Amino acid sequence: MVIGAANGTAVGFAVGPAAEKGAMILSGLFAGTPFYFIGTSIFVMESLEAQRLHRDLLSDVIPIVSIFLIVGTILSIAQALRVRRRTASL
Repeated sequence: MVIGAANGTAVGFAVGPAAEKGAMILSGLFAGTPFYFIGTSIFVMESLEAQRLHRDLLSDVIPIVSIFLIVGTILSIAQALRVRRRTASL
C-alpha cells in the first residue's frame, strides 16, 4: 500500500508541480517510476528465488523486466519532451 502511494505521488508530482516548473528531467524521471519499480521488483524477486533454489535465472524473466524498463523509459522521454515543448511555447 505504501509503495503504491509512493508511486502515485511520484507520477502526480511528475505531471503536476514538476511539469509546471519546467523541470524536464525530474518530471520525465518520475513519470516512469511505476514501471521502473515493477521491473526491478520482478528481477530482484526472481533472482532471490533462483539463488535460493540453486538454479539459473529463468529465461523468461529478462524479457519481462526489459519490457517494463523500456515502457518506463519511453514514458519518461515522452513526459520530458512534453514539458520541454510546453516551456518552449511559454
